[in-house]
Amino acid sequence: MSGPDYQLNYINGEEFPYPVTINREDFQQELNCDNFQVDEFLYQNHRFTSIDSLIKDLTHLLDNLNNELLDLVNNDYTDFIKLGKSINGGLQLMHNIQIDLQNFNSNLSSVRKHFQTSNDLVVNSLEKKQELIELKTKIKLCLLLNDHVNNFENILNLDDLNTENVKLVTKLKTLTALYLSLSKLFALITSNERDNSVAFVNKNLKVKIMSLKFEFKGYLDEMLTSFKSKRISNQNVILELLNIYKITGHERDFIAIMNAKSSSI
Repeated sequence: MSGPDYQLNYINGEEFPYPVTINREDFQQELNCDNFQVDEFLYQNHRFTSIDSLIKDLTHLLDNLNNELLDLVNNDYTDFIKLGKSINGGLQLMHNIQIDLQNFNSNLSSVRKHFQTSNDLVVNSLEKKQELIELKTKIKLCLLLNDHVNNFENILNLDDLNTENVKLVTKLKTLTALYLSLSKLFALITSNERDNSVAFVNKNLKVKIMSLKFEFKGYLDEMLTSFKSKRISNQNVILELLNIYKITGHERDFIAIMNAKSSSI
């Protein structure tokens, strides 16, 4: 015998093809083949077999396979029954699970709405808290500004008669510090015109602050004039006055007063 597709008889040293019956084993090696070619399979294995023999062999093989399939079903019939029952119970279980899921989804939606409401409430509360903090800060600034205005007014109205020059310089420095502080506070509070605190300051303190600034300017002019007219020589007071005029932006007035007095001597 020679070759996979036929058997050969050796008669007087010559080879003759011998037809082979088709069987299940012939298909075993083709099971793992992704592209099974019928023509190629028959040519390689049974090209010397007649058509009638192939039909007969394949029909017999098909009958055997059908019988084996029926035997498998009959032998596992109990398992098929159990599978059917389990599927039937599974459908009911799936239905129950579906109802539970729908209820859970409904509860989840309700919780989500409640959470959103709570979240909005918290956000609104935080915004209100921030507004209260800002309002508290503005009230403190207004009170501080009012204290500075009162202190400035009280110190400005102190009698300077027979006051030592050292104390006079201290008074000038204190007034200057209060002047700068209340000016910055006033600018800070009134920076936002839509703020309610601006209306309060404009109504209660703005006029008073402007009046005190003019009064302070007149106080400085009067003191500088007094020092020059009386020939009082005090370098510390003069230098302090010059510094205050520079800080308040009235340096030209200082020069004008000094020049006017110098020319009248």
